[in-house]
Amino acid sequence: MTSSTVADAPVLAAARWTTNGHLIADVARLGYLRTTDRIVDATWGRGRFWTRWSPTDGELVAHDLKTDGVDFRHLPHDDRSFDVVVLDPDYKLNGTPALGDFDDRYGVNVPKRWQDRVADALAGIPEGARVLRPGGRLLYKTQDQVVSGRIRWLTLDATALAHEHGLDLVDRFDLLGGGRPQPMEGRTQKHAHGRPSSLLVFEKGRRWASFAMGQPRPTTATGVGAPTAGLRCARPTGAIGARS
Repeated sequence: MTSSTVADAPVLAAARWTTNGHLIADVARLGYLRTTDRIVDATWGRGRFWTRWSPTDGELVAHDLKTDGVDFRHLPHDDRSFDVVVLDPDYKLNGTPALGDFDDRYGVNVPKRWQDRVADALAGIPEGARVLRPGGRLLYKTQDQVVSGRIRWLTLDATALAHEHGLDLVDRFDLLGGGRPQPMEGRTQKHAHGRPSSLLVFEKGRRWASFAMGQPRPTTATGVGAPTAGLRCARPTGAIGARS
C-alpha cells in the first residue's frame, strides 16, 4: 500500500512511501518528531529526509562525512544536546558496483567486506545515545538482508546494541519496494526476496538517563528494560485488511 501522508489517513507500519521525505512526514505525525526539536541528521547525504517536514521552531543540524567531514561515529557535540538523532548509514552489505547513482546512494560504490559494513553501520548508535537528551529519539535506518546464503538480521543487531546504550525500541516503519535487483542466474533461491528497509525509532529512557556508557544497563525483573509509555505507534497494515 502506498502512503500518501494525508492528515486523516492512518500511519501504517509498512507502506510504499514515495520517498524518505514522505516517510519522515508520517513519523512526525505520530509525534516522534516535533517542530520545536533540536535535531541532528548525522548522515545527511542529499538531505532527502527533510523535503516534506522540518522543525520550523527548532533546529536541524546537518553533518555528513562527504560534505563537512564529520563522522557520525564521532560527533562534535556535547552529551545530551539533541532531542533527535537521525542515522541512515550505508547499510547495504553486498553488491558489485555496477549501477552508478544507486551504488553511491546505498554505499556499495566502493568494495568492502560485508562484516566491515555491519560494524560501520552499527557504530553510530552509541554516539547517538551519547548526544541524546533523556526522552530523546534516535531514528535509525537499516535493512535485514541475505549475505553469503544467510539472513543478516541488522534490525535485531541494532535493537540489541541500542538497548545496551539505554535506548528502547518504540516503533518501526518498513519501507516496501525499491530494493537492489538480485541476480538469480545459476542460483537456487533459499530465502524470501524483497525485504524492506526499516526505520527504527528508539527512545532514550528517562529511567536510564544517568547510566554510564560502557556500564551494564539496569534491567527489570524480567531482564529487559522497561517499555516506554505514552508514545503512539504506527498502525499495522493488517489492521485495515491490506498488505503490499
